Amino acid sequence: MTSERRSEDQAGGIYGSPEAAAGWQRSGVARAQFLAPLTERMLDLAGVGIGYRVLDVAAGTGEQTLAAARRVGPTGAVLATDIATAMLELAAEAAARAGFRNVETRVMDARDLDLEPESFDAAISRLALMLVPERARAMAGIHRALKAGKKFVALVLAAADDCPFIALIDRAAQLKLNGQAAVRKGFLSFHTAWAIRRPRHGNSGAQTANFQYAHPTASDPWANL
Repeated sequence: MTSERRSEDQAGGIYGSPEAAAGWQRSGVARAQFLAPLTERMLDLAGVGIGYRVLDVAAGTGEQTLAAARRVGPTGAVLATDIATAMLELAAEAAARAGFRNVETRVMDARDLDLEPESFDAAISRLALMLVPERARAMAGIHRALKAGKKFVALVLAAADDCPFIALIDRAAQLKLNGQAAVRKGFLSFHTAWAIRRPRHGNSGAQTANFQYAHPTASDPWANL
């Protein structure tokens, strides 16, 4: 591990400071409301249900962690992992305030998931996977942690071409510099969700870290997942 990597890990990455975590938390209510339908869809795709043990990768302050905890009920459990200690402290506080005793937090780099093999019924990641370096390592760790036949679902930001929201600030700056003004409609359509399954027996189809992709239909982006 390089000194640069060690420094990043110790600091918890870009969101590692208490100030950054507090800023993220302040927008939590609005973010949770805005992302609620997408978060529920993510949990649907992962098949999260009563009694499930769920892994939440790069959980941040844990709004989706609480949603998963609500679904699995008192007989289930959710493990929220993140590289940023300050983020997870806020997640743990939120879980305690909400009365969830089935939530555990653990400081852990998504690239180095030291977890018991085949111990989770589902894995999720909301608005984080696209920020993780060495994603193949992260995916391999998630694959090891999932039981056979279970799913990992990620909600991610799409590329700028498909996601005008990402480029909105740059575009606004360009317009201002050019002395122009414009409003681009529909800029909030910026999320992509996808699901992959750990095969029960062997592998087939498109694969990442030995996961098996389900192939959606053209009419429904999430069909057959």
